[in-house]
Amino acid sequence: MLIFVAELNRFYKENPSLWQLDFSPDGFQWLDLEDRQNSIISYVRYGKDRADHLVCLFNYTPQTHYNYKLGLPTGRQYEEIFCSDHSRYGGSDANDDIRHQPIAEQYAQAPFHTRITVPPLAGLILRPVPSI
Repeated sequence: MLIFVAELNRFYKENPSLWQLDFSPDGFQWLDLEDRQNSIISYVRYGKDRADHLVCLFNYTPQTHYNYKLGLPTGRQYEEIFCSDHSRYGGSDANDDIRHQPIAEQYAQAPFHTRITVPPLAGLILRPVPSI
């Protein structure tokens, strides 16, 4: 738990999109809050520069979901940068450690989507892959 909290605090400080616009509606956008059947929610946190954003997904059940449809706010590739299900935190490592390709098709409240493995009782955070 000590490692998890220390890394979570470091992660928070290193990602301004999690705190720059805390008191502004411009810093938050729901992607999907309607998946009651699977108890999964997803949203975006934006920094002052909207290109600086993170996609957050939370699974509130002990079930792993494979090939889960996740809305994305842009047509860029995304990479996972945090997963609470990582084995170093005592998790199952059931997540994908890959880059996620956007599909140009609307899903829920997002203009794009991708397919992802969602670990049990976990939070995932993805960011757009930096342009080279």
